[in-house]
Amino acid sequence: MDYGAVGDSFTDDSQAFLTAWSNVCGMKNGAPTLEVPPGKTFKLNPLKFSGPCNSSPIHFQLEGNIVAPNSTEAWKDKDPSRWIEISNVDGLQIDGGGQIDGWGSVWWKDCNALHIHNCNKLQLKGTRHLNSARNHISINYCNYTTLFNLTITAPKDSPNTDGIDIAQSSYTLIQNSIISTGDDCIAINNGTTNINITGVTCGPGHGISVGSLGGKGAYDIVEQVYVNNCSFNGAENGMRIKTWPGGSGYARNITFKQIILTNTNNPIIIDQNYEDLMKVSAVKISGVNFRDVNGTSGSEIAITLNCSQSVWCTDIFMDTINITSTSSGSNVHASCHNARGVASSTSPDDKPGFSGSAEDELSQHNAKKLIDTSQKGLRIPKHFPYFHVEFGLNKGFVHVIDDEKQFKSSHGLNVIRGMLHLAAEDMYRRRRYEAVEVQKQAVASFSKEWDLFGWTKQLHGTS
Repeated sequence: MDYGAVGDSFTDDSQAFLTAWSNVCGMKNGAPTLEVPPGKTFKLNPLKFSGPCNSSPIHFQLEGNIVAPNSTEAWKDKDPSRWIEISNVDGLQIDGGGQIDGWGSVWWKDCNALHIHNCNKLQLKGTRHLNSARNHISINYCNYTTLFNLTITAPKDSPNTDGIDIAQSSYTLIQNSIISTGDDCIAINNGTTNINITGVTCGPGHGISVGSLGGKGAYDIVEQVYVNNCSFNGAENGMRIKTWPGGSGYARNITFKQIILTNTNNPIIIDQNYEDLMKVSAVKISGVNFRDVNGTSGSEIAITLNCSQSVWCTDIFMDTINITSTSSGSNVHASCHNARGVASSTSPDDKPGFSGSAEDELSQHNAKKLIDTSQKGLRIPKHFPYFHVEFGLNKGFVHVIDDEKQFKSSHGLNVIRGMLHLAAEDMYRRRRYEAVEVQKQAVASFSKEWDLFGWTKQLHGTS
């Protein structure tokens, strides 16, 4: 309260916050902290906290509550798409048990409650977010971000109230959070790479979604997405990838693993016809892995692969899937169009399953054999062109993609060693030297990346 803020939920405290931010951002020594005290509710008109700041990290300790104006008049002559914006602040840490209330019921329109732009090494922990007019948290052009122990809430029928939107950002960890909204719990948008979502509960809401991508003919990309140990309860969608006809780019190397479903509509859905338009081009979807998915579907179609007729989905792998109907005595089904891949121990398992030619079926057979026998340490068939499968060493998964022979691993040094052995002795015998060199680069790269997430111990086999 040092800067004249009142905290009665009615008085505009915007200027007090901006003054406090200016002082904290300008500090060159100590541990710069802006503290929002508990037991108070501060009304803020649309405002922007800007950097760069003189020190890093900058601590925003939110113990009290922040509330938006209850009238759209506050946005007159201001950007109507944002309420609180933070930009160009590296090392920003926002935490505490406080709350950000967007008062979205006043308009439910295009206004993001908390928009964070170009803030690398961001940490957002333990805060509560509710009733945004649109997205509750938008992360844009931020690298090495950690979002932990968040609670995000909006009514089931509130339009476009995404929980967390990520775009143009890399190395993002979202962990141990509860999201209940009227739209996507988490939306993974264009330019997002290397995102790990673990321990998230979603519902109600529209699921954990990649996309939508390719709107208005755009070239969009998303890759290296890992969703693990998450649950969906009463959600409109579960695991979803959505693209627009007429776009281009790719969504690839996406894994959903250890998923629990409770009365979830459309538990698994890939929809490349997000709008029914006749277009030749499409975003390329490949290397999508669903494994260890269990629970109940509220819709008759539990698995939907609705891929583009012009650009088919490829390398779609399903293993250990068991989805039943919420309604006793009812059955659920799968629907597949223009997709190639492999299903192993999957229910529902309606026929026809994956589409493709005789050559595709041979590749499916080889891939299925690889999935079934990987834990026994058997070798990869030499004639199998490329793969994206779960590999049974240290619960790791392996990606080998395209003709570039890129290698990625996300869990455990043993997996990288296993990949090195397999690549050098089996898959690329004719190009052994190149394979070994790529593996060395992969080890060095992931050592660096994991250290940023605090996972170095696991990488070195000590976890």
